[in-house]
Amino acid sequence: MKFLSLSMLLAVAATATAQTPRALFLLDRSGSMVLGSPVTRCDNATMACKNDINTFLSAFPNGEITVREFSDSPSGTGLVGSRFIPGFSEWHSSAISGSTFNAISDAQLAVDNAVACSGLTPLADAVCDATSALAIRATIAGPSTECFVYMYSDGGENSSSGACTGPTACNADTGRCSFDSHHPGLPFEAECGTGLASWQQKACGSIELLNLTCDFVFNIYKFNSFTLVPDAGLVFLESVATGTGGLVVNVPDGQTIPNLSLIHI
Repeated sequence: MKFLSLSMLLAVAATATAQTPRALFLLDRSGSMVLGSPVTRCDNATMACKNDINTFLSAFPNGEITVREFSDSPSGTGLVGSRFIPGFSEWHSSAISGSTFNAISDAQLAVDNAVACSGLTPLADAVCDATSALAIRATIAGPSTECFVYMYSDGGENSSSGACTGPTACNADTGRCSFDSHHPGLPFEAECGTGLASWQQKACGSIELLNLTCDFVFNIYKFNSFTLVPDAGLVFLESVATGTGGLVVNVPDGQTIPNLSLIHI
């Protein structure tokens, strides 16, 4: 497991054309993402995602990517939970779009057309929907040796209603998923006093199943990461990134951020 710069990635990709890396870019479009001035979290997430799409497909011209958004938005937006960007191809690649340049342009245009940031945060649904989307795509288009998630979020689970719904774990920083023998897991605790399975436990199960089918890597841009009380969802997602060899980018409010220029190989 190692990290390579973009120039090194291009050289590696040129000699690994038999592989078809697959990436899912996951945008938090909830209301808290409008915070930050003069650049909002929502604006920063959009810019970072577009940069990362360019970086990924430039490094892996034979790669395949998709863009999803999540929020429980007010009536009229049509967004409840997690979905592909409406009006655009669900998946983008040189084969689908005609060229790598077109694939990058199409995916970036989808990002530009994501719903305005508003509403609640179905964080658990978003994580499990992302892993399911990658698994389903593998059954349709063939397996991928590597699969990635790039997530842009400020956390704050408060509205999930799908299969991964559950209370937030107590002491979320003490548990982590079990990915392989190199990253032995510790169970996330159940909700205090109720014994109910936490959404983190359920998300772990979904992630671990996907990791059986591909070399899974999770990367996250953490907004709202400098508060006195860390968000339990972000703590969990940081542990997922660490456990899969991914990257964590802590984003101060109001500052423009660079693209995630290192990708796990």
